[in-house]
Amino acid sequence: MIRNIKGKQGVWFVDVDGERMPCLKQHHRGAGPSYRDPGPYDPTKPKHAEYLAGLQQSPVVVARYETQPGKADKRIGYEPGIFRVTDVRTDADGVLHCRFAGSVKR
Repeated sequence: MIRNIKGKQGVWFVDVDGERMPCLKQHHRGAGPSYRDPGPYDPTKPKHAEYLAGLQQSPVVVARYETQPGKADKRIGYEPGIFRVTDVRTDADGVLHCRFAGSVKR
């Protein structure tokens, strides 16, 4: 059972009951298990490389965002649950792709 999730706007990781996990945006989740974030992500940049490695190595949390035209997305909460992702990759345009592979019991 998740007791506490803490995150900060602009930080791609959250603290879940004392454990650091990467965070994905709910509005980039596709039909079924697919996920596509247009980014762009550049694996040669340290912040991006750390995030991509985190996605490959640990469970993730999915954040809900409020989107407003002309404004930055605002994080408003988190989906219940912690998830595993697989097939983490970026394409030539810097688009992040992965697949949800189930939830992690806590």
